[in-house]
Amino acid sequence: MTPGHVTLGSQSSLAPYGIHITPEGNGTFLVTVYGKGNEKFKGFILQGRDFSENRVGIFNAVQSKGKIIECGGTK
Repeated sequence: MTPGHVTLGSQSSLAPYGIHITPEGNGTFLVTVYGKGNEKFKGFILQGRDFSENRVGIFNAVQSKGKIIECGGTK
């Protein structure tokens, strides 16, 4: 997955962010993406996949800066 704003290619260094996943029951999870230290980043893309590499799940934006993009008919 390559975001549309990337003009220099994909990042190969360590990510300036972390991801924390909290199970909330009924097959739902809270996914928190956070910056590490003073590093800044422009954006990120998350995609849910099962063990067979099929896209699964539905994402809901919870912050005003979040954005859901359509990907092959799924969110």
